[in-house]
Amino acid sequence: MNRIYQKIQTREGLMALGSIALVFAMFALLGLGAFAFARSAHNDSSDVGTITVSGSGEVSAAPDVANFTGTISVDAKTMAEAEKSATAQESALIAKLSDAGIAKDDIKTTSYNAYPKYENRAIAKPTIECFAAPCPTYPVSNSVIVGYTVSESISIKVRDLDKAGDIAKVLTDANVSSVSGPDFAIDKPEQVQNEARDKAIQDAKEQAELLAKQLGVHLKGIVDFQVSNGGPIYPMAYATKAMDSAVGASAPAPSLPAGQTDVKTNVTITYRIK
Repeated sequence: MNRIYQKIQTREGLMALGSIALVFAMFALLGLGAFAFARSAHNDSSDVGTITVSGSGEVSAAPDVANFTGTISVDAKTMAEAEKSATAQESALIAKLSDAGIAKDDIKTTSYNAYPKYENRAIAKPTIECFAAPCPTYPVSNSVIVGYTVSESISIKVRDLDKAGDIAKVLTDANVSSVSGPDFAIDKPEQVQNEARDKAIQDAKEQAELLAKQLGVHLKGIVDFQVSNGGPIYPMAYATKAMDSAVGASAPAPSLPAGQTDVKTNVTITYRIK
């Protein structure tokens, strides 16, 4: 016994003893890891799968803005004349819209185009005869510039819906071409979209609870969520230039009811079940 004790006291003995302790420690850690893995596997085995449900929500709200678009188009012999005339018409239109209560911030230029106009014109037959082929066949036409066009598209946002008909009349009386609108809309639809999404989520939850009851399982948690905004469905009307052919006077302002705007949202929720 004394001989064994003396051997342990040596450097080699201490190192051997440390190695044995390290081996035991490794086996202990491996045992704990295996226990944790087995416990995790046991917990995961309680999840038997997932179910996916869809829900939809819809909210109706009154529009609070009406949007119009129109185009000012001017033809002239020179580009400078066309630009000057288009600017004058635009300034006159903005002044009329301002008098009707439209803020300048609600009038926006959406596009501006300036381009030459071409026309095919015949070239006179020359007095010198052609003796070598190929000779030109007459009459010969050539594309020449005959003027210039400047067009400018604008959008107008009307915040007082009672004035929508008056603004339609201002645009048509001002010789603005391609007038379209009003497109009734909700200026800030976020709140209405949130309400529609809340309804869609509640609809999906109710379907998930009913399905889980029918299947005899329990909902454990949400593992996936997707939302799809169907977008608002806007009522729409179109303003067209209408003149009284009998007397040549402009038509009265049209009546343009705004109606209701429907905002729809769809959600898809995946639940883990046990």
